[in-house]
Order: sequence, then C-alpha cells, then structure tokens
Amino acid sequence: MRQEIYNVLFKKPKEVELSKMEVNLSLLGDLKKLEQDISKKAKEAYDNAKKVEADYQKVNDKNRRILAEAENELKVAFERLADARAQAKDLGLELPREFFDRYDTMKNFVSKIPVSNLGGIFPI
Repeated sequence: MRQEIYNVLFKKPKEVELSKMEVNLSLLGDLKKLEQDISKKAKEAYDNAKKVEADYQKVNDKNRRILAEAENELKVAFERLADARAQAKDLGLELPREFFDRYDTMKNFVSKIPVSNLGGIFPI
C-alpha cells in the first residue's frame, strides 16, 4: 500500500511538469503569433507614414514655390506703392488709405501660405 502511494506521489510531479511544459509551449506559440501580428501592423504603419511623408514633401515643395512667387509679387506691390506715394507727395497729395489696406491684405495672404522648414512630418 505504501508503495502505491509512493508511486502515485512520484508520478504526479512528472505529469505536472509535462503539463507546465505544454502550457509554456502553448503560451510561447501564442506570444510568437502576437509578435508577428504586431510586427506586421508596425511595418504597415511605418509604410503609411513614409507615404504620407513623401506626399507631404511634394505639397510642401509646391507651396514653397508658390510662396516665393507670392513674395515676389508682394515686393512688386510694395515698390509700386512706394513709387506712387513719392509721386503723390511731390504733387502735394496723399494716397487713399485703401491702397495701404490692400497691401496689408496681400501681406496677410502671403503669411498664411503653409510651408514648413521641417524635414518631415514624422520622426522616422
């Protein structure tokens, strides 16, 4: 009788160890699968960010060209306004305030052209 009890006691830990190994292997398999899934999602997000960054760079480059053109036109407007002001002064006249208001409006438009000096949107 004692021998049977002794045999049962020694067999139990082996079964428990085997069960633990099965649980560990099962958990390891689950973790590997989750790791693969997360890796795929991270790569997809990275690829999306790179595409958005490329699109952003194209738009930003175009906006920089637009800004340069608008700044040149603003410079022309300033020079014409300065010349007109000098001519009006020589004639003893003052230019209407509307001319300066329009110049201020143009300057405001130019200041709202969205450009960035950053290398990209995302820190990739």
